[in-house]
Amino acid sequence: MNLPFIALIFLTTTATLFSEEPPSFRVYQVPSGIVTYTIQNDGPMIQKRGQKRRIFDRYGYRELVEEATVQTMNIMGETQREETHTKTLRVGTKVSQADLLKKRIVTMPAMGLNLFAKANGGDLTRTGEKMLQSMGAKKKGQKRVAGVLCDLWELPGITQCLYKGVTLEIVTEMPNLRQVERATEARFDLPVAEANFRLPDFPSTTPQIPPQMAEAFRDLSQEESSVEAPAPSSPQSQRKLPPALRTELQQHYQIMKEGYSCFENARSLSQAQACSDRLSNQLGESPDTLSQWDRTSKTQLLDTFKTLLHHMECAAKASTFGDLDRCQ
Repeated sequence: MNLPFIALIFLTTTATLFSEEPPSFRVYQVPSGIVTYTIQNDGPMIQKRGQKRRIFDRYGYRELVEEATVQTMNIMGETQREETHTKTLRVGTKVSQADLLKKRIVTMPAMGLNLFAKANGGDLTRTGEKMLQSMGAKKKGQKRVAGVLCDLWELPGITQCLYKGVTLEIVTEMPNLRQVERATEARFDLPVAEANFRLPDFPSTTPQIPPQMAEAFRDLSQEESSVEAPAPSSPQSQRKLPPALRTELQQHYQIMKEGYSCFENARSLSQAQACSDRLSNQLGESPDTLSQWDRTSKTQLLDTFKTLLHHMECAAKASTFGDLDRCQ
């Protein structure tokens, strides 16, 4: 859970139950791409090194991300080593993550994109930039990463460089920890072979979804699968949200409120980790390991949560598609 950019993750790593043909939204503003990254985290207690590759076509409607990392932690003089290697495939509304070390696949309907997939005509790049601005991010010109000119966005302690919605670099500066994910090679507008989107033939499981949530997904799939997103200024924007979608928005808002309260009361790293694990489980995401929990990191996380909760509270109260669009 890259907490400073939880809003962007909320948009780009989850999917909603719309029909897969034709694509109902665009994650990026470029048709296809293959981007290779290095991952490097440095701190007195934690060191991480890794590689990552992002492959997408159909403007990001289909995307596979492969990531392999090795992390070492020095805790009270004892060194612990952890390896990860995953492939995560998203095709429109379906997300499947293959753990190449444990040889298993988890498939799930992700639960965030539907909040904003209809906004700005389904242009998630524009929606993501609006959310960054609402969080106080400033656009600070451009720079070249892997030979590609990208837009540089800054938040306190965080910089991110985006090319047509594709992240080419993220640098996070925290007390005693520096995290860098940087593209080393980036190619766009190229044919991508079908074999790039295949996962290994591992046993697959689907996490249990609460009955109310499952019913909401079924209703949403039946009622909204063929609906085009209305423009914010269109009379169609006054069309009522289906009950299933309103229920889902309210449930997500409640989950995030409880998550905020949990982090607010966390006084140690172990307590904050328990909050993170619980929130990830409720959102159907893979749990992440928090590296530290001090006054600065806690304040940054809670400030980000407050901004996101403001948008989600608005969305939870929306009764029309126009209301939902204005929640950005």
